Amino acid sequence: MASSKDLAHAMRTALEENGDLIGLQAQLEEEMLEAFVQLQTGSNEHASDYCFTNKTVKPAMPPEIILANNLIRQYLEEVGLKKTSSVLCIESGLPQNPVPDTVLKTTFPMLHSTGKKPLLCSMVHDIILNKDK
Repeated sequence: MASSKDLAHAMRTALEENGDLIGLQAQLEEEMLEAFVQLQTGSNEHASDYCFTNKTVKPAMPPEIILANNLIRQYLEEVGLKKTSSVLCIESGLPQNPVPDTVLKTTFPMLHSTGKKPLLCSMVHDIILNKDK
């Protein structure tokens, strides 16, 4: 019979080989961060058991920062970094549902977005083109 260490090693190896380990680690980090945020804000039923003495209230974000975070979120999701995107949402306070692409595109009508290219990539492309002019 295999020991628990052997079983744990075999599971880790199998998860690494099929590429699931990184995703699970990211999911665990995301859940831990969410639990920490809930403890800090007092929105957890066990929050009274764990009291943080230096609670800080986040100031309201200016619209430019919210817009920038949404552009970054759109980019992250387009390139397949969904876990990174969800951590960004948790840390920055973005809502669960992303801003529709149509809203972002009407905010930046001067961009020449082609196809599924994220708007952030279009912005960088336009900046590089205008730099040479």
